[in-house]
Amino acid sequence: MDGVILLHGLGRSPASLWGAQAYLEMRGFATLNLPYPSRRAPVDELAARLAPRVRVFAESLDGDVHFLTHSMGGLVAWALIARERPRNLGKAVMLAPPLGGSEIADFIAEKPFLKRLFGPAILDLTCSAQRGPIDFPLGVIAGEKTLNPLLSLLFFRGPNDGKVAVERTRLPGLADHLSLRVSHPLIPWDGEALRQAVAFFRNGAFSRATA
Repeated sequence: MDGVILLHGLGRSPASLWGAQAYLEMRGFATLNLPYPSRRAPVDELAARLAPRVRVFAESLDGDVHFLTHSMGGLVAWALIARERPRNLGKAVMLAPPLGGSEIADFIAEKPFLKRLFGPAILDLTCSAQRGPIDFPLGVIAGEKTLNPLLSLLFFRGPNDGKVAVERTRLPGLADHLSLRVSHPLIPWDGEALRQAVAFFRNGAFSRATA
């Protein structure tokens, strides 16, 4: 059986991925929906804390271990894979990841009060943060619907999900990329996003066919 590790975003909890977890389990995947203190440490430290639980779960499977992440959880997964790549690593699907950073994170990082509120990891979400190479099969699903058009006009020039610009979800090395008309907080609950994630886990590419 293949398994999927789920990682939530900044300021969220595993509850934000309960729908995705149930969807995956109904389709035959074992799951591990990990909690982590997203506002208390930088991404690399968060990855180090999670590594032992990821290792135990990966080694318990007789198939591949995949990752499904939301927002900053994608950066945590990336750091985990760089730190201690599972021998049975399969594929990763990141929902609305700030791979190239977020202009909103830039704004928060410049305001001391907001920076303290969001925690050290906010610096890892800025547009100037350094990224390593993508050396694993990675598919990204971006959102291009905002719940706050005025705020998006202030921070973004092109399509965005209210938190991350679509163009900043792209980096060289992606196996596939897809944009959907869904907002940042709702993308983990979107049925089409989840259908596409399963397609990527199974085939290494998103499905362009109608559901």
